[in-house]
Amino acid sequence: WMTDEAAALAAAHREKRPVLIDFYADWCAACKDLDRKTFSDPRVVAAADRFVALRVDGSDPSDPEAKALHRKYGVVGLPTLVFIDRTGRIAKTETVTRFIGPEGLLERMGRF
Repeated sequence: WMTDEAAALAAAHREKRPVLIDFYADWCAACKDLDRKTFSDPRVVAAADRFVALRVDGSDPSDPEAKALHRKYGVVGLPTLVFIDRTGRIAKTETVTRFIGPEGLLERMGRF
């Protein structure tokens, strides 16, 4: 996972790849489930190679950088997964705002 939004978006633009943004927090139980059950699934790991993966830590709700990214991407709760297509457009209809298992995430990833 990359942690710098500007660098991730620049890499995605340069490489013509979609972006997967994971908004998470250390205290978020569903976020931990995503890590343990979904992001660790070998099929998801393989599919993620096509994406630039960005992780935004929302553990500290007073962090100004995280707050700005939450506003920018319309994040209201955690976990939230945001997809950006190869042209740089946010795919709002594909946003996930809860735990999603490997099958569901693979289905979404396959649309990019």
